[in-house]
Amino acid sequence: MKLFTRSVPPGGSARASLAGWLYGLFMAATLLICLLAWGRVPYARAEFSRVFLSPWLLLVLGLVFILCLFWLSERIAPLIRHGRLALLIATVCLFAFQVAAVVQYYFFTDWDVEALLDLSYQLVHGGESEGLVQYFSRYPNNLVLGWIFAQVRGLAAGLGLERFEYGLLLVLQCAFNALTGALLVLLLRELGASRSRLILGYGLYVFLIGLSPWVSIPYSDSMCLPFPCLAAWLALRKGKGKTGAGILRWALIGLCSWIGYRIKPQAIFLLLAVLLRGLFSLRDSAVRKRALPALAGLAAGLLAASLACSAVVNSLPLTLDEEAAFGPAHFLMMGLNSETMGVYSREDVEFSKSFSTQKERNEADLRVALERVRTLGAKGLARLGVQKTLTNYGDGTFCWDGEGEFYVGAVERGNSRFGAFFRDLYYSRQWEGRFFPLWANFAQLLWLAILFLGLVCAWRAGDARIDCLMLAILALSAFELLFEARSRYLYIYAPLYIALAVRGLDARRKDPEQTSE
Repeated sequence: MKLFTRSVPPGGSARASLAGWLYGLFMAATLLICLLAWGRVPYARAEFSRVFLSPWLLLVLGLVFILCLFWLSERIAPLIRHGRLALLIATVCLFAFQVAAVVQYYFFTDWDVEALLDLSYQLVHGGESEGLVQYFSRYPNNLVLGWIFAQVRGLAAGLGLERFEYGLLLVLQCAFNALTGALLVLLLRELGASRSRLILGYGLYVFLIGLSPWVSIPYSDSMCLPFPCLAAWLALRKGKGKTGAGILRWALIGLCSWIGYRIKPQAIFLLLAVLLRGLFSLRDSAVRKRALPALAGLAAGLLAASLACSAVVNSLPLTLDEEAAFGPAHFLMMGLNSETMGVYSREDVEFSKSFSTQKERNEADLRVALERVRTLGAKGLARLGVQKTLTNYGDGTFCWDGEGEFYVGAVERGNSRFGAFFRDLYYSRQWEGRFFPLWANFAQLLWLAILFLGLVCAWRAGDARIDCLMLAILALSAFELLFEARSRYLYIYAPLYIALAVRGLDARRKDPEQTSE
C-alpha cells in the first residue's frame, strides 16, 4: 500500500521540496542563532552551557569527528557479512554497557520525576497524599507514565526484589535506548542508506544518545524515546502490496503513536507529519484507493490505544479534580513570558492555580498571552524567539542538570575506577566531575554538526520520506517556540535528526529508490 509517491520523477531534475526549503531555512536560521548569538544574547538555562567552548570551534571539530567516523565506517562495512546479526550484537552490547554504567552513576532527583516515583510507589505499596492528587490533577498527562512505573515496580515487588524497583525502571530505559539505536538503523535502511552509512548513523546515535546520562533519569524523555523512531520506520518502510499486512502495520503506527503521545505529547508530531505529507499524494486516484485501508487501520490503532490509555487512567485509585488541569493556554502564556524568556514560570503557575475552573483558567491565561504579544510587539517577539531558539537548540546535552534541584540524593557505592570515571563524566554543579566539561563539549560538537548536516539534507533531491522527518521536526520546533521552551523536549527526536544528518552526507548521491509507503 504505497501512500507516498515519488517527489522526483525518473530522469527528472533533483529539486528540494517545499518541506525541504522550509526545513532548510528554519535550520539555517537556527544554526546562525546558535553560532552568532551564543554568549551575546541572554537566554534561559544559559548557565548550564557555561562550560562550552566557542560554537564555531565546536562545529568544526564536530564535522571533523563525523568525517573521521564516516571514513572508519567505510572501512568497517566490507568486514560485516551478516548485518542483522551484527546489529543484534551491537544492540545487546550497548544495553549491557548502559546497565553497567548507569548502576555506577545514577542518583535521585526531584521535579516531576519525584511525583511519578511517589505515585508508582503508592500504587504498589499503598497510601495516598494530597500533594500527589494536586500534582496529577494539574498535570494529568503524566498519569499513563505513572501507571507504567507502577507496573515495573509491581513486577519487582512480585519477584521479591523490592530493593531493585528503581533499578528495574532504569534497566527498562536502557533497553528502550538500545532498541531505539536498532530502530534508527532500520529506518536508515528504508531510506536507502548504504551499509557504511548505517554504521555511521549507529555510531552517531551511540555517541550522542547511547552515552547520554538521560537514560538514568526515570521520566518520559527516556521512556518515550523509541516511539517516534518506531512510528517513522513503520510508516516509511516498503510494503509488499498486501492489504491485510498494510492495515495491520498502520494499526501499529496508530497504536504506538497514541501511546507515545500519552507518555510525551511531542511524540505525536511524527504521525501528523506523515499524514500531512500523505495528503500531497492523494491527487493520484490509485493512491486514494490504497489510502482508505491504511486510514482504517490507523483509526483502529488510535482508537484501541485511546481506549486502553483511558482504561489505565480510570483504574488508578486517585480522586482527581478535573477542573484543576492546566490547558494549552497556560503553556502558551509561559512561552510568551519575556521575563523568564519562555521557560517555566512559578508566577504563571500561581496565576493559573488561582482559578477554580478550567474555563476561567483558560480564558484568563489566553488573555495574558495575547496581552504579552501586544506588549512585546514584532521586535520583542523576534528577540524572544532568538532566546527560545538558544534554549531549545543551544545545548547538545539536552540541558542536562537543568531541572529542579536535580542532584538531591546520592547513592552509596564502592570506589571502583569504572564508577568513579562515569561520575566524573556526568556529575556537574555542586557535584562537579573532573571530566564533565569534556563530555558536555563533546555532546555539543556532535549536536551542532548533526544540525549542520541535516541542513545540507534539506536541499537534496526531493524525497517524500525525508519530507516526513523534516515536517515532524518543524512541527516540534514550532511547538517549542510557541509554548514552554525546553532543550530536553527535542531528545526523543534525536534519532530523526541523526537520520537527516546521515542523508545529508549523501546530498549529491542519486537515491536507488525514492518511493515508500
